[in-house]
Amino acid sequence: MAQDERAAWIARVLGVSVPTHGATDSTALSSRLASCVPLLKALKEEGAPDMPALLTAAEAAKSGLNSANGAELLDTLEGMIARARSAAEERQAIAANDDGISYPELLLRWRSAQSQAREAVARIGRAVLAMPEVQGDPRFARVQSAVTTLPDLIPDLGGQLADLLEQGIKTGNDAGIAKDALAAVASYRRYLADASALRGLESFARKYVGDLPIYTALAGALAQITESLDAAT
Repeated sequence: MAQDERAAWIARVLGVSVPTHGATDSTALSSRLASCVPLLKALKEEGAPDMPALLTAAEAAKSGLNSANGAELLDTLEGMIARARSAAEERQAIAANDDGISYPELLLRWRSAQSQAREAVARIGRAVLAMPEVQGDPRFARVQSAVTTLPDLIPDLGGQLADLLEQGIKTGNDAGIAKDALAAVASYRRYLADASALRGLESFARKYVGDLPIYTALAGALAQITESLDAAT
């Protein structure tokens, strides 16, 4: 059933039908594990309290990479990393200056979410291309071409919010910036609410690649930024 669902998603989003047989590609699993290393390093440097559990999960994924449940172990590790990164961002937000708006923290939060979403889309594309049933399909070149369009699922929200937050950093005071930034965030959230394909991509990743927030990363960041700006206006 899982492979049938995966093939159906590929057909729906990429427009290419693929056979539903094949085994997990160990090369793809190795690539996924390797991509976890810099994320774990960053969490360690940040002082993430759940590092012991993360390292245990990483060792289990490494040891069981070629086992029958290798993909499942990686799913677990990637999910734990995603939650740990989210918790780290929350700690940074809490550490912001209580006397006013921490524009540097808000800008970092927004840029981090955008980077996380782009990284997730790229990883999903690589995972799709590594699927044996996709590689064995005679229309593989078409899938490769379609994968390059996946980043287009992320709405182009423009740079208005980042510009306003940078203005707040430069001026050192609000001067009405928070009100304008709230309006920009509200506009972004409306655009994002219509991005149903983006939510579908994230749902697919959760099932077959790992917990890779895309829509959730962007929506979560905008919600936190709204809360911070609201509290100061």
